Amino acid sequence: MPFGDLTNNKDTYGGGRYIELDRTPTGLYDLDFNRAYHPFCVFNPNYDCPVPPRENRLQVAIPAGERLSGPPPVIK
Repeated sequence: MPFGDLTNNKDTYGGGRYIELDRTPTGLYDLDFNRAYHPFCVFNPNYDCPVPPRENRLQVAIPAGERLSGPPPVIK
């Protein structure tokens, strides 16, 4: 699931990151932001990056998961 947060354009890719949703036996989903990762377009310009829908843009910083070691790539 794509999501954005307040680390976008600072510590993470400006277009957001992804997280896999694991459904638990109770039918709820386990959100483990430590497993958040950047989309393939961050590493290869041949990929297109989808933009997270508005309802997936969090108004908090999620300082977990994959982060960039250098400046964020420019969103095309």
